[in-house]
Amino acid sequence: MEKIQNQSGGGANQATIGSMLLARWAMRVAEVVFFFGLVGSTIVVIISFVEDWKELFEKD
Repeated sequence: MEKIQNQSGGGANQATIGSMLLARWAMRVAEVVFFFGLVGSTIVVIISFVEDWKELFEKD
């Protein structure tokens, strides 16, 4: 079987490595942003639940 090599002589393509590092960094940033959004949404749901609970069961 014949091995296929790229035009740079079989070495790693620097543009591909750089773009992969950028993509991994972007994924990490997206994970952090998603986590903070999830935490913020959870806090809003809890506050809304407590306020609704007070409104429904508070004596007039």
